[in-house]
Amino acid sequence: MWLDTQANNRNLSPKTVTAYARDMKKGAWRFDGTPIRFNRSGNLIDGQHRLSAIIESGKTQKMVVMWNLANETQDVMDSGRSRNIGDTLKLHGYKNWTALGSSARMLRGILDKATGDSR
Repeated sequence: MWLDTQANNRNLSPKTVTAYARDMKKGAWRFDGTPIRFNRSGNLIDGQHRLSAIIESGKTQKMVVMWNLANETQDVMDSGRSRNIGDTLKLHGYKNWTALGSSARMLRGILDKATGDSR
């Protein structure tokens, strides 16, 4: 029902939904507190990929839900800098995190190509 309230979201990425659903099925989905968000008009403005993945996976997930956000909120969502694998390695205390992150991305690409994984 919540997905039916979308008024103006980005196009749904089947690849993203499938990746999220795969993690949910495996029990590897991590609750990070990112909310499902609705504006004052009652429209879903953030969370379509996560909600679609819940449907695809058939697994329930804990989610924070925020209601009644200003209709203009969507204008500034997802505009921050994304965390990359090097940032995550740095958080865990690895030295040379930039080089390790680049190597990990390259290895992930090689493994994805070899296994046909389209993540």
